[in-house]
Formats: sequence, structure tokens, C-alpha cells
Amino acid sequence: MKTSKVLITLIVVFLLTLSTPVFAGEIKPQDSIQIDPVPEPILEPDLKSQEPQIIDRGLVDPNQSVSSDGPDEMNAIPEIQSYIYSNIPDIFASLHIEYDKNDRPILILSFTEEVAPKHKEAILALATNPELIVFRLVDFTEQQLLAKQAEVDAAWDRLLAEGIKVHHTSVNVFINRVEIGIEPFNNENIAKIHEAFGSEMIEVVEGQEIHLLASADGAEAFTALEGASEQAASENIGFFQRIAQFFKNIFSWLIK
Repeated sequence: MKTSKVLITLIVVFLLTLSTPVFAGEIKPQDSIQIDPVPEPILEPDLKSQEPQIIDRGLVDPNQSVSSDGPDEMNAIPEIQSYIYSNIPDIFASLHIEYDKNDRPILILSFTEEVAPKHKEAILALATNPELIVFRLVDFTEQQLLAKQAEVDAAWDRLLAEGIKVHHTSVNVFINRVEIGIEPFNNENIAKIHEAFGSEMIEVVEGQEIHLLASADGAEAFTALEGASEQAASENIGFFQRIAQFFKNIFSWLIK
């Protein structure tokens, strides 16, 4: 009789083993498969690839097609900046790029005073296409604009107490002014900003709130995913508990 019970038990266990699903969650992260690294091929010295030289082509117009050829004067930007900071830093305002009607990049050099001819000639000599470099006169230097921006930044809390929320400040090199984005954007608040910091160096614009993409929705999605994982783990535990109880009943039946 016991021999028949053992045989029946073995058959049941065999069938149960075949029908038991395998859970991916049972594999622990640390149980990774070790794979011997593949040795790198040994190349002859003359076959080794050479690292390409990276050339700064300046700002790229996203509306234009990508090309390997770029304006040669853009490569001279570091040299031009170095010359300016070494020789005429007191009158330098900014450097930026604009595009003409033919979509050619024009290097705009802004100064608060007329640049002496010898310095102009030295700067133009650094560029392959000097006709694409423009000297512009503006009101304020880079250092003056940065100092004014720092003054505004230090007053954010005071302005907020007056009902003006500052969303951003920046040095706008295109207009040679400090740009301040505020809310609410109205004539009364613009007048308050000008009264506090002057109107000569300030351009007041409408500020907008910045919303992070992974805010509440992202948190809810993460919580839902975490809950689903916990539910799956709970189901796995319940499944194995049922398996354990099944074997317990089998052995109880055998020893009767």
C-alpha cells in the first residue's frame, strides 16, 4: 500500500513540477552570470585609428542642414576673445553670432567705445573671412551688466514682499540690457522695477512659471508602479505558500 502511495506521490510531484511557472522575480540582482571578457584585438601601430580633431564651428542654426564645412572665422573666436581680454577688456561688452539675409553667421563684437584701428586690424587678422566680423557700439560693458544682474538677484525676496515675483534674470547681449521676467506683468510693476534699479540697463518682460515634467504625475506613476511590484511579490509569496502546504499534506498522507 505504501509503495502505491509513494508512486502516486512521485507522479503528482513530477506533473506539478512541469506546470509550475518560473518567476523572474526569483532571480536576485546579485546572481549575475559571469562572462569572461573578450580580449581586444591587437592592431599594428600603423592600423590604429587616430582620434579626430574637434573643431569649434560656433553656434549652429537648427534650420540649416548639417555640413562638415563651417565658417573659418568661427574657429578664431577663442583667439579673438583672448586678444580682447589681454588688450581692451575695459571697453568690451559682449560677443555673439547673428545671421545675415544669406544665412551667413556674422560675429558681432560689442564695445562701449570705438576700437582703435590697430586693435581692429589685429582682430581681423585672426579671422579667415574678416568681412564677416562686425564691430558694434553699445552702452554698457559685460561687467556692468553682470553687476546690475547681481543687484536685482539680491532683491528677489524684497520684490516678492511687494507682490512682484521674479522668474528669471539674464544678461541679454543682443539688446545690451539686463532682462528681468516678472509676474504679474503690468505697467505698475514695471514702474516699480525701474524705480528700484533704474530704466537705463533694465528690460522688463513677462515671466513664466517653470514646471518640471517629473512632478506630481511622475510621483503618482512611480507610486503605482511600486504598488504593482509589491502586489506581484505578494502573489508570488502566496503561490509558494500554497505549494508548501500541498507537500505538507502529501507527506501527512504518506505517513498515515
